[in-house]
Amino acid sequence: MFRTCVILASALLVAGQAPIPNNVDSLGYLMTSNPKLAGGVEIEIFGDYQCPDTRDAWNNVLFPLLGWLKEKQNPSSIVFHPFPLPYHFNSFTATMAADVAVKYLAKDLNIDTTIAFEKVAIEFFKFQDNFQNNATASMTVAQVWKQVYWPIVQAAGMPASQEASFLSQATSVPLDQFVRVPWKFGCALGISGTPAYMVNRVVSDAAASWNLAQWQQFILSHSK
Repeated sequence: MFRTCVILASALLVAGQAPIPNNVDSLGYLMTSNPKLAGGVEIEIFGDYQCPDTRDAWNNVLFPLLGWLKEKQNPSSIVFHPFPLPYHFNSFTATMAADVAVKYLAKDLNIDTTIAFEKVAIEFFKFQDNFQNNATASMTVAQVWKQVYWPIVQAAGMPASQEASFLSQATSVPLDQFVRVPWKFGCALGISGTPAYMVNRVVSDAAASWNLAQWQQFILSHSK
């Protein structure tokens, strides 16, 4: 069973209302090739790149489940909503850095967005220990971007020629505002920790404890 990182419910009181996004793509990353098709299950996960439980969910459930859905040609979909927790000091900036990398791979290298997100998420979860609170306690934000995030996004596929452009995004106001949207969306739904799941638009506490086999069984029994 995954340990769930929980934040104080009082934090929701200051979250404010979720803004209406320009489009649904602002709320998260579609991890499957297509949106949910008729007869499929719609799975949404709220995850934090710095959260060990989200990393465990990615390694043990989500990533294997993605492969299984493709193999079975199942019409279900999975969407990842970034939900940076406030006591994970680098989670918000890690979300910013990851989004820069995903968009570069998708737009500049013409990689399918689902694959671009997968490549970036793999590297951020792989090197998660490098941006835990204690690992960066004596570093500035600029140093974290250069010494921690830049090697991670390079591993995901950003070329060396993009270093200056990537580092300039650390102070990007539009990017800062963009990353707030999925977080406020989660707060409006009552999400308070990661990983958290919605299944067919219903928040499910039970789903956070399911292993791969349980997810497969659920999807098979609820797909047509």
